[in-house]
Amino acid sequence: MSVKKSKPIFIALLLIALLICFLNQFGKIPVTKSPFAGSFSSDFYDNREKGYDWVLFNIKERADDNFDIQVRSRTDNKKATCTYDGIGQAKGSKKLLAPLDDKVNMLITLENDGIDVWMDGHFEDRFLLMRYCSGGGSLAGKYHRIIEDN
Repeated sequence: MSVKKSKPIFIALLLIALLICFLNQFGKIPVTKSPFAGSFSSDFYDNREKGYDWVLFNIKERADDNFDIQVRSRTDNKKATCTYDGIGQAKGSKKLLAPLDDKVNMLITLENDGIDVWMDGHFEDRFLLMRYCSGGGSLAGKYHRIIEDN
């Protein structure tokens, strides 16, 4: 095949490749990520190298305003003090509810730089937040964002 005949084919293939790249880059619908998605830690997470106990909430977005919630604590030198796995549901733009039992939910509220974890219900139900921790610990508290979820 001569150079003169292959040049139009090359240009046509190049234009098709550029068109595909353009459509892939600009033809996508922008994805909005929920502000709930990410990792949130207790204050002692920053001092974990010094042996401090810490609790970490990992929240991942699912479909239909649902979120996977995984709570873990330190396990390097001793048994984990807090563990929870559940599915939460967004209630508005700043609240997330996750079941603790058949009647009571954990309430996760967005704050400026993190989340606040408490009960959605009666004050007496706060002890259910201790069910997922040992040694008198509780999931209740304030947690700051440490990692953006990709």
